[in-house]
Amino acid sequence: LGTAASNGVLLRGFFNTSKFTGTADEGLPVYVCETTAGNVNIAAPASEEQYIRIVGYCTNNGNVIYFNPDQTWVELG
Repeated sequence: LGTAASNGVLLRGFFNTSKFTGTADEGLPVYVCETTAGNVNIAAPASEEQYIRIVGYCTNNGNVIYFNPDQTWVELG
């Protein structure tokens, strides 16, 4: 939740992120970005040796996502 671990870690909840790629639309899943570390993306990764993991969902408020990382992921071969 900040620049130091002592600031805490968000496990689940609403998060306003400037590290967003794509056009948000309420309800769409948000994925780990395959090209830029720390970013989230509307499009699921499609390149080989990448993994697909939903980390949250778009809300009706711009770059605010409901952060709730899925416990499963798939690696593309």
